[in-house]
Amino acid sequence: MTKRILTRERVLETLGYSPVTGVFIWKDRPRESFKRSNSWEQFKTRRAGKVAGCVGDHGYILIRLDDILYKSHRLAFLIMTGEMPEMVDHINHNSADNRWINLKVANHEINHKNKTINTSNKSGITGVSFVKSERRWIAFIGNGRKKIRLGRFDTKEAAAIARADAEKLYGFHPNHGKAICQS
Repeated sequence: MTKRILTRERVLETLGYSPVTGVFIWKDRPRESFKRSNSWEQFKTRRAGKVAGCVGDHGYILIRLDDILYKSHRLAFLIMTGEMPEMVDHINHNSADNRWINLKVANHEINHKNKTINTSNKSGITGVSFVKSERRWIAFIGNGRKKIRLGRFDTKEAAAIARADAEKLYGFHPNHGKAICQS
């Protein structure tokens, strides 16, 4: 089989996708789709009708089509819209949740505005830190390539309010800074 350019039609001929569950299923395919009979037989036994993909780096579901590995959320976009965007945001931060309502086209800036809380965060609030030498809390936010200082505060709560207000002002997603949401 020669390498093909991945099209919506090619994906639909090989995979079924449920926008409600986000699950991909291998479709049964005719013998002509395979180079060898034993490959076709193995496919029918091991894959046809079964859930497609495996969990890869960062929790994304990966699916191999025509010897190329694809992130399944990008395949969902190709199926649903006919286009495959460069970047997709999982709204609830769960990289394996490919339900259509959980996916949106993104760019670096949009994706940055809907990130989970950093694992090294000690305050429990994104953009809020305690400065021991001053015995005060500071709040900051990133907007584009700029780091904006929001001020120094006597309480963690006051710094958190300043940060929350800045997130609204700069258009951050309500899930930004939260842990992974389970669907």
